[in-house]
Amino acid sequence: MRKYLFQIFIIFVSSLQTYAQSSGDYKVISNLKIKLKDLSGTKKIDCLNELALECKYVLPSYKDSMSVYAWEANKLAKQLNYKKGIAQSLTTIAYYYLSAKKDTATDQKYFIESEIIGTE
Repeated sequence: MRKYLFQIFIIFVSSLQTYAQSSGDYKVISNLKIKLKDLSGTKKIDCLNELALECKYVLPSYKDSMSVYAWEANKLAKQLNYKKGIAQSLTTIAYYYLSAKKDTATDQKYFIESEIIGTE
């Protein structure tokens, strides 16, 4: 339970930067999209997770993109049984449900699942 509360705290603290980084984040997102085209395997999953996280720092319209990239990372990570990639994508998906959908039940489900996978 402490881990869960700590994760929520970290997410809320990091989201305070949301509007402070806007123009730089668009450039980072563009660069990650370009980089993504040349990657495969776990490197592609890591890049998708990074891209999903970067989307949370820009305008609210990017929240849906965050979900798309995180779900894609999750799908690929499961195919490769890449536990770190699965856990990271689930944490981002949980954040998406918390911030964009205001769905705390689903948020908690994915956070708990990511914790379980992260400790395996």
